[in-house]
Amino acid sequence: LDEFKEKTIGREFEIQPNEKNALDSFIQPLTEWVKEQKEFILDCFKSTKCDNLRILRQCLYDFSILHDEIDSTLLKKGDSFMKCLLGSYILTYCEFKGPNREFLKEWDVGYFFNDDTKDKANEFQKKYSLVEKEYQIDIFNIDNIRQIIFGIETGQSLKFYVEKTLKQINEEKTSIERLANFSALSNKKFREVYTQLVEEISEDDVPNMYLMGRAIALLNYIKIKK
Repeated sequence: LDEFKEKTIGREFEIQPNEKNALDSFIQPLTEWVKEQKEFILDCFKSTKCDNLRILRQCLYDFSILHDEIDSTLLKKGDSFMKCLLGSYILTYCEFKGPNREFLKEWDVGYFFNDDTKDKANEFQKKYSLVEKEYQIDIFNIDNIRQIIFGIETGQSLKFYVEKTLKQINEEKTSIERLANFSALSNKKFREVYTQLVEEISEDDVPNMYLMGRAIALLNYIKIKK
């Protein structure tokens, strides 16, 4: 499935892989939920600038196995987290096989404030800015990336990590969830919930990094809409 070269009567030319057709072929055995993310998968893969479709196939196969392991009751309210995790999977698998391997293994927000790494960090993240903006998700979630790398290196399942995060999401009736439906709130209720969420972020009172990223993205989205 990689790009390859073919010789015809002494001439050599390159044949580019058709990503969409390739994805159609190897996505069939995967879970229904993964199949429904086809356009998102293509957008994420194109953003990686990776041309190795074997890596994408292995990535989706591993993610589909994980998705199948997760308690179905937890998945009912976990669609946005699982989509974020899928994006992180594609990013991590593709980048981990390329020149950014070591950079990704040490990935941290501190990169953006270090003179030695901030330019590379900004350039690295810029590749995925359109996907993050389009889908309003944080595929650079630090927890996700570290867990995925750990899984790649050890072969261990992320089941415990995913179910723990989903339990937090399902059990918490957070201000994030209430503010996500901001258009239906009265002005008074909107100001109340908005202020509460800002305070939770300021006091580091958000349960996990996924929800923290979601909260910040939501505030930015509301700011744009105003």
